[in-house]
Amino acid sequence: MTPAQLDLSAITPLIVVGLGAVLLPLIEVLLLRTKTFLSRPVSDDWAGTVMSLVTSAVLLVALLLTFGMAGSSAKVFNLSHPMLLMDGMTNFLSAVILIGALLTALSSSKFLADMRINRGEYYTLLLASVLGMMLLVASTDLMLLFVGLELMSIPIYAMAGFRRDSLRSNESALKYFLVGSFASAIMQLGIAFIYGVTGEISLDGISKAFHFQADLATDPLAAVGMLLLLVAFAFKVAAAPFHM
Repeated sequence: MTPAQLDLSAITPLIVVGLGAVLLPLIEVLLLRTKTFLSRPVSDDWAGTVMSLVTSAVLLVALLLTFGMAGSSAKVFNLSHPMLLMDGMTNFLSAVILIGALLTALSSSKFLADMRINRGEYYTLLLASVLGMMLLVASTDLMLLFVGLELMSIPIYAMAGFRRDSLRSNESALKYFLVGSFASAIMQLGIAFIYGVTGEISLDGISKAFHFQADLATDPLAAVGMLLLLVAFAFKVAAAPFHM
């Protein structure tokens, strides 16, 4: 694969969010190692507030880059294997995700400070989850879709149990983890069935396989694979009756 086949401009918002998630813990460590800043003592709550502002800045930059890509032609990161596509719908959904995350980062600082858990780990988990969401809406491949879904879900498991001294918080994290893991296993099995009958994992390839191979419409394995994927997504979005 040559660099000419990779279009980094297609994933600049994802790169910004990913770098933010990687660098945020380092920034927090540097802040906490500094006893004072501008003649003001550095406390955990103050460092958490700074982390909230840094996270908001990262999300705002990613949002502006997403807006800048609006109206342009669809971009593919890897021309030889287009697993990730940035088109109009992807940009719209990414903007919605980033706006929601930006509001979350800005509104979380006061609540976390009141709970005395205003720490940088929360914002790192938030950025990692946002990166997973953006991968999810940009994916054109079942494997990348699964990776994005898990990258979105796993940080949320930890965020649900972020109040480590609360039994309700611990219980919610454990229950969410168990249900999410169960849904992930079902999704992997569904992907295996779909790949087994079509020989494809790209969404376009699967669509063409069902269009040109009439026997797939009556193939029981294909039906089971689609059903497993549907059930897995219903678990993930808590759609009735899978919300239980």
